[in-house]
Amino acid sequence: MKSRKLFEHATKLIPLWFLIWLTYSAIKYPSFFITYAFEGLSTGAIYALIALGFGLIYNSTGMINLAHGEVFMMGAVISAFLLVDLVGAVSPTFSNWIWLILVLLLAMCIGALLSLSTELLVFRRLRNSNKLAPLIASLGVALILQNIGLKINGSGPKKFHSVIPEALPYTSFTSSFQRAIVVLAITIPIFAIFSFLATRSKNGLAIRAVSASYEVSQMVGINVNKTIARTFLIAGATASAAGVIYAQEFRISTYALGMQIGLIGYAAAIIGGVATIRGTIFGGFFVGLIESISNGVPSGLGYRWSETAIYAVFILMLVYRPQGILGKAPDVV
Repeated sequence: MKSRKLFEHATKLIPLWFLIWLTYSAIKYPSFFITYAFEGLSTGAIYALIALGFGLIYNSTGMINLAHGEVFMMGAVISAFLLVDLVGAVSPTFSNWIWLILVLLLAMCIGALLSLSTELLVFRRLRNSNKLAPLIASLGVALILQNIGLKINGSGPKKFHSVIPEALPYTSFTSSFQRAIVVLAITIPIFAIFSFLATRSKNGLAIRAVSASYEVSQMVGINVNKTIARTFLIAGATASAAGVIYAQEFRISTYALGMQIGLIGYAAAIIGGVATIRGTIFGGFFVGLIESISNGVPSGLGYRWSETAIYAVFILMLVYRPQGILGKAPDVV
């Protein structure tokens, strides 16, 4: 009992540990720190979009959708196919930016439909069954989407030039800073729109009511099925948007992205606090910053161990602080 309490208190101090390490890294290696901090912001924005979808689905259904990461992958693969193979948009010209925006919107629609199909065909039919059944079924959907991505993208990673420029014209900032500006300029409006839809709109209030209780929601006239379906639509759109941005930011697409990056997005949601919108967004940026700085700063763990550290923190959070950094512990009656 004492050891569990000790671990629980130590887990609560995880943000403080990272803050001390970040402060040391910033003082000891300022140039490395600044460069990789900006890269972490752009990567964190992608993780946060994925984590946001995970959080919305979990809060509305109480279940984990393992196919969510594959919706992210489909956004990357479809956008690469359309922009690179069909249109040839591989440079930062004005016309290519228009194509990128159109493909982004199209990919978000496709991702929303894929996510909605998962809800209609899997989660709705298994909603009242054992919690393990929809988890396994969503894994099956994930494998189906992964094979579709394999057919579209090919077995190997596809590398290409991006519409997002290496450096903005007429500026003297570092390229990582400039790419972060571009990525955040794309992602922040997406965060604002979907966070409003999920929290402040009429549908957002319905989502919050459904997450609290199906029975009470139905008693006050809320259509639970429609509310959950809209939640899956929003989650799919954000995941697919993250896939498009990831492909453009890192100039690569592969059918294996869902299991790799999607799981990091899920870990980010848990670490930040999966029960709240701000927790999932914070978790995405937190993990992105830690991963990027750890990979690039000499005081970090390097590429081989950064993801190991993320998943170690993820496990500690699940065991000793499941509500996450920004989440609140449930009231004990």
